[in-house]
Amino acid sequence: MKELIFEDIPQRIDGGYLDGPCKLPSHLEWPIGSNSLPLFHLISVPLLWLSPNQSKSSLQNKWISIFISYDKSEYTHYGKMSSDEPEHSDGVVILHEMTGSERSMHPNQALISKNVKLISAKEGDDNVASYVDSAPTWVQDPINLIGYKWVLSVYGPDMDASLGENRGILSDGVGYAFLKSNFDVNHSGPVGKFFFRM
Repeated sequence: MKELIFEDIPQRIDGGYLDGPCKLPSHLEWPIGSNSLPLFHLISVPLLWLSPNQSKSSLQNKWISIFISYDKSEYTHYGKMSSDEPEHSDGVVILHEMTGSERSMHPNQALISKNVKLISAKEGDDNVASYVDSAPTWVQDPINLIGYKWVLSVYGPDMDASLGENRGILSDGVGYAFLKSNFDVNHSGPVGKFFFRM
């Protein structure tokens, strides 16, 4: 199991991105939610972090970015990302090469991204909540999606100290990222879904 650590420092060259702009290539449109408004760039991590058993060369420079619905005033986004709505458009995972200019489309997006690092979790650490390379721990009943596999879990409070004015974006719940089982690593675009549970 590998643990995701969210740091209250600017994103580093060897780290992932939390909040802030996303370097989506120009040919990819910024994702839009069910309310026809831009989604919020939550996190971007190297695809290699999620697929440690694949060859490093095939995943070089490949990233996944998670975009979610975010209503800072009413917090309606919690229900929109529910697994009861498996076809929702309010939690999207996009594969790309992080080669575009920095873009921010959501009005509450931070000006800079904070750093995300991946470390080995201590054996027997029952408190790990934001992690990859294991099996999901479900807040409620398991989420079963045909043709998808779980790859990442994010616990809301783990991010809060690094999110500044956007703290509480996932409250005290857990977000689950899924990737299509047969996606093509050489084809940029939507490759997965993100669900939220409290």
